Amino acid sequence: MEITKGLLYINDKDAAQEWGVFLTEKKEGEWTNYEALLKPSTTKELTVVDNPDADGEELPEEIELHLQARDVELYFCLWAESAQAYFVNYGRFFTMLRTGKEGWLEVRLPEIDRTFRLRYLGATETEQLTPIGEGGVCSRMRLKFREPKPLY
Repeated sequence: MEITKGLLYINDKDAAQEWGVFLTEKKEGEWTNYEALLKPSTTKELTVVDNPDADGEELPEEIELHLQARDVELYFCLWAESAQAYFVNYGRFFTMLRTGKEGWLEVRLPEIDRTFRLRYLGATETEQLTPIGEGGVCSRMRLKFREPKPLY
């Protein structure tokens, strides 16, 4: 699908051209993928002194906050013109997710000019959108990734 080319790169490869995958949404008008990627991470707990003989808690004068690792779930669509091409792309895509580049996935989205360093955790949801064996084959899946050092 020509319209999806150049929108998503994984380890410097155009995902639509290489594996027939692109980011999609569950419903029209949603932005769950970008919301998941751009949601700020929570901060790590600070070491505090909770003295029972004093009100509140003691913190250093200067606080330096650090981000926790976070999980990100993204919807992908995998599309191919035939069942044979679909299963070839399916196998190649999931092999790439598991192996990455030394295990890492550099997910780049030119539209928002951001690259995320992730590792694959698994699929949380899959849905076959078209029948297998009747022309083009399409499925949607929700995949879970870990971002150990979040951008935000």
